[in-house]
Amino acid sequence: MVLWLLLWGLTLYADEDKQSINSEANASQTSVKSQVECPVQYVQSPFIGFSHRLEVWLSVLEWCESGGKGVKAVNPKDKDGTPSYYFFQFKPSTFKAYGIKYNLLKESISDEEVFKCMENYELTKQIVRLMVQDKQVNLSNEFPACLRKIGNPPVE
Repeated sequence: MVLWLLLWGLTLYADEDKQSINSEANASQTSVKSQVECPVQYVQSPFIGFSHRLEVWLSVLEWCESGGKGVKAVNPKDKDGTPSYYFFQFKPSTFKAYGIKYNLLKESISDEEVFKCMENYELTKQIVRLMVQDKQVNLSNEFPACLRKIGNPPVE
């Protein structure tokens, strides 16, 4: 309720600002038209590049997989009958295999250490980021339900 009231208040404030800005713009618009026109060239912001689109897609994938629950997200019985865990709903063996493949985990890592590493959000996200860029990884096998919902990751 408090959040709704806060958002409603911000909306009202933003609407008042828009009206004020629009009336000022309309008043000065006639004098601007008599001046020289400025040609506008579209320039893509660097923030809308591939890396930004990938980060947004990863966030959507994470939300789809874990519902935003992070380390509290545990699926006790995935489609193959085994549990999956945390942000991107990895199985420990899958997390370990990709972590070792991308040289982010040591081959000698114990099962207990794997679980501890799976709680590390940045590490987990980096593994998924590398999986997306790895042509040998079939993402629809790794995240089947969510890829059907959100689509494939962006391409460069």
